[in-house]
Amino acid sequence: MPQNSLRESFGSAGIEQLSSNIERIIASYRHPYDFFVEMIQNCCDAIIDKFGFESLDKGKVTVEVNTTEYEIKITDNGCGISSDDIYRVLVTGASLKREKGRGKYGFMGFGLTFVAFQTEYLEIASVHDEVESRISYKDLWKVAFLGEDIPDSEQEKSNTSHHSHKATESGTTITLRFPKELPQDNAHENLRLCFSYASNHKLMTAILRTRSCIGSLNPFFNKDFKNFNFEFIVDGEKIAIDTKYLTNEDIVLMRDPFDEKTISKAEFDKMLTLGDSIPQKVRKETFARSEIHDFVTSLEVGERKKIEFRVYISAMSKTEFNDYTSEVNEGVKEEDKFIISNGLWLAFNGMPTGIKLDDFDHSRMLPYTVIVDVLSVETRKEMDAGRKGITEYTANLLRNKVGSILRDRGFIKYREYVVGAEIPDPDPLGDPVNDLLTLMERKQKKHITLVNSMSPVINENEVISLFSELCSKDVLKGYEIKLISSNKVYDGVIDYDLVHTDETVWSSTNSLGIAQEIFDRAADRIQKQNVVIEFKRDLPALYKDYLRWRKKLSDIKILIVWDVVDEKIEQYKLNYQHGIRKAQKSSKIFHGVTHELIHSDGVLPIISLKAVLEAEGM
Repeated sequence: MPQNSLRESFGSAGIEQLSSNIERIIASYRHPYDFFVEMIQNCCDAIIDKFGFESLDKGKVTVEVNTTEYEIKITDNGCGISSDDIYRVLVTGASLKREKGRGKYGFMGFGLTFVAFQTEYLEIASVHDEVESRISYKDLWKVAFLGEDIPDSEQEKSNTSHHSHKATESGTTITLRFPKELPQDNAHENLRLCFSYASNHKLMTAILRTRSCIGSLNPFFNKDFKNFNFEFIVDGEKIAIDTKYLTNEDIVLMRDPFDEKTISKAEFDKMLTLGDSIPQKVRKETFARSEIHDFVTSLEVGERKKIEFRVYISAMSKTEFNDYTSEVNEGVKEEDKFIISNGLWLAFNGMPTGIKLDDFDHSRMLPYTVIVDVLSVETRKEMDAGRKGITEYTANLLRNKVGSILRDRGFIKYREYVVGAEIPDPDPLGDPVNDLLTLMERKQKKHITLVNSMSPVINENEVISLFSELCSKDVLKGYEIKLISSNKVYDGVIDYDLVHTDETVWSSTNSLGIAQEIFDRAADRIQKQNVVIEFKRDLPALYKDYLRWRKKLSDIKILIVWDVVDEKIEQYKLNYQHGIRKAQKSSKIFHGVTHELIHSDGVLPIISLKAVLEAEGM
């Protein structure tokens, strides 16, 4: 074996550059539990390489932790590491799995580098193709933090071979011992928390089942799937940890094994159907549930390259999460707590990553948890060192698609039934009209004239002002503004009473009017009471609320904007099957409507104030 094989594997890089590169890799891993996650992930890939993904249950991983000595020992019965590669696994970015077309979860080649170069002692003992190899190093941490050169292995120092006698059972054991003190604050604190977390059994269970391949999602999508066998030993005590994802249902039942109020969406739908005749308030109390869940498969998104994925959806209150978080973090400092929360989370091939794509806290968008489990290899390659995220383009595709899934599958309405959930705005089962009319008790009708001659309109307040002006000047006819509010879900309520006259009927010179046949069907008078209206500067402002579930398009009866011109129209058509068209004379009933927004739940009339002014020559 050549002298200092590891140093030669790093190439011609100077020690200063080498040290800097390794330190950056270490800094890119920001979680104390990354030490366990990265090592277990490597074990899982080795087991898959040996037994195949379908026979993963033949594999076994054992993790032994000594919190006093800062020591971790991890053993697997996977494919092992060849004698030629045993030192190369430590080289930054040298992913043997990627080179050889193997590996389902890891591929960057940074994980073992991150772990190894923080150790004061490292030993890798592995059996591959019946040949046992062993290599060990001391004080690799000094390379990253003190700028020292890579040391010889202990075998090189004693001039002994790193491979020895034949063995039959393949597998790998890696022993890691870390220094109690590191000169870099973040690295030192991460190590301290790593072993502190390990001593908290409930906390480590939550971490490993939501942040590593221990917590596999595959059993939920494939009932025949069995994960590898896992043993976790801390200071000599075995900790039982289930090898499947910690679902919200599990959280409820772990806290109260007798809770009978977790339910699948399919079962809940049947229950609601049977209770159709029950008054809404009674239904809410009768059908209240701690958690409602669903699994959706065979999904895809993207144009040129389709991203295949599946999702786990659960509705559970933020209160339930907070209580569980407090329970597993008992005795942990506030700044050190491991937080479990609602949101949109990313997984790959059944392995949770701990990457949150969306907090789901906008507009009190609770109580949803959605795990997007991406199956496409190309998307997995977007992952960076430290598993901080994927490209924003891909993340947006997934966010938008999940929003569509929640709406299309009717999942949003279940928020009302989740025990302890904050009822979001808009209340999916509420009445937007009554919600606004509760403010009418404080209102008095006044006869005033507004003046607004400045153009163009630059914000929503000016849209409101101009609309009121045009109504008072009888440019927009038939509208009586009853209420405009800024502290409710929707902006206002109007009454509408339009009588057939020469000024209100449509003609080639009066495009704001209503077609004669519409008046004929209404006996020359169109009346609507308590019409919900919404004001926006433009369409992007509306879609910002819509995509964050702040507004339901079906609740809005008239949208008033300054202008409908928007360069994102084609994107709306593609992503949401929405479109904009000029108002159809054959169906328009509201005076001054200039355009229509075609969406999945119907047609939304739009009054473009700019178009109104142009039509009136103003």
